[in-house]
Amino acid sequence: MLPSRLFCATVATLLFASGAAAQKPATAEAMLKSSDGTPAGTVRFADTPKGLEIGVEAKGLEPGQHGMHIHQNPDCAPGPDSATGKVVPFGAAGGHFDPMDAKKHGRPGDGKTSHAGDLPMLKAGSDGTGKLTHTTRGLSVTPGKTSVVGRSFVIHEKADDYKTDPSGNSGGRVLCGLIEAAKPTGVAGR
Repeated sequence: MLPSRLFCATVATLLFASGAAAQKPATAEAMLKSSDGTPAGTVRFADTPKGLEIGVEAKGLEPGQHGMHIHQNPDCAPGPDSATGKVVPFGAAGGHFDPMDAKKHGRPGDGKTSHAGDLPMLKAGSDGTGKLTHTTRGLSVTPGKTSVVGRSFVIHEKADDYKTDPSGNSGGRVLCGLIEAAKPTGVAGR
């Protein structure tokens, strides 16, 4: 029988050699900001066997329900609203991410018949903060057609009705963050 330290070192060596230790889930993050640039939270993304896990922590919101969506463009600058043509905060983020070309707004997780970027609502408490963890199929952090990396994450001012095109009648865009691959962290192997 191997001493426990030797056993652990042997297992770690075998995992490293087999590549199992290097198979960390693909992750990404978006740092949310208000239209005046105030930091307002974080969204974390991780590929899991059940789909893309999205963890949202936001602040500075009005109490109540808020529509959330992954938008097509990696840009949180002001730009034209697709419905009105008026320049709005975060308008440069474009429309909802729709890699399956559904061309219709709808309920979260229904990526073949609605935008894959349509997400559940975030409920903000009386203190203006909201937290949510949601797993959705049809999106990924891994490079490819369904990757959210290089997109933007937007939280809207009102609740999403999950039917009105193009944005669920969820009102203006109040928070936005660019979705970027997570930076490597931790200690390098020896």
